[in-house]
Amino acid sequence: MQHDGALVSVIAVAYNSADTVLETLESIRQQTHGPIELIVCDDASRDATCAVVEPWLRAHGHRFAGARLLRQPANAGVVRNLAEGIAAASGGWIKAIACDDVLLPDCVEVLVRHGIASGADWLLAQCVWFTGAEPPEAPLERVTVDEVVTLLREAPMDDLTMRVRRNNMFAAPGAMFSRRFLDRVGGLDMRIRNMEDWPLWVRALEAGMRPHFVDEVLVRYRKSPGQLTAVGRDRLFSPALYQDMRLFQRHYLAPHLSVWERLDRRVLDLREWLVLRYLGNRKSAMKRTLPLALLSPAVWRKLFRGEAIA
Repeated sequence: MQHDGALVSVIAVAYNSADTVLETLESIRQQTHGPIELIVCDDASRDATCAVVEPWLRAHGHRFAGARLLRQPANAGVVRNLAEGIAAASGGWIKAIACDDVLLPDCVEVLVRHGIASGADWLLAQCVWFTGAEPPEAPLERVTVDEVVTLLREAPMDDLTMRVRRNNMFAAPGAMFSRRFLDRVGGLDMRIRNMEDWPLWVRALEAGMRPHFVDEVLVRYRKSPGQLTAVGRDRLFSPALYQDMRLFQRHYLAPHLSVWERLDRRVLDLREWLVLRYLGNRKSAMKRTLPLALLSPAVWRKLFRGEAIA
């Protein structure tokens, strides 16, 4: 076990995580890095999450520099739940992890080493998708694709920032950041209930911080039907994130679009709202809103080029 003096606060964010939380906690306990503070933040789970976590902490809390469970009195959403953990953390480094994901044993050690060597306050590591059903030797799909790696290393900052405004390319489970990073970006955006990462990345890029990419798989990122971001085969939205997406676009994307792009966005927003509110939240229902697409300049451009519209 490595002891380089850097205290890392690992914040395990839980909500109805009784079936997976022990796997997450065991992955934290088995970290090769020494000084770790563990804070488990439960967002008023309705299942047995806390009943599972409490005896585990009594049995294994001595491994950590500090270990405790914080319980929200009422469901507050991911952002506020994580913010409570950050406020209680003592470490100079913050590593957040959802209580259905898994850290590989050297995750914290490798990230701290890269952080110290590079002087970076924001690190991103490779992740792989898993479902829990794969045999241990099964090859798993990487979350961070080669295109993103190239952008991180080569794209001008303005281009990178705009690309991230349009698409959250950075997998939150692979991230670790310093307390200085949080101070510089002003902390989490508390206006947005369940989207803790995307606004943070945009604000960091706006502040001139480029993440240091660690091209090693250090986290297993679970694909699960219970995730907030999960949608069924024909569902258009995760309802839990619909309002967050609208708030993100209003505060982080729309002010940086041209007049025509904003109009395109408004038309698409209207179509998606109709699908969610009146047409059963189904991707296939978007075809029923096609007449509204004729209000979009982007659609007219496609028509003149002979391209299909959707």
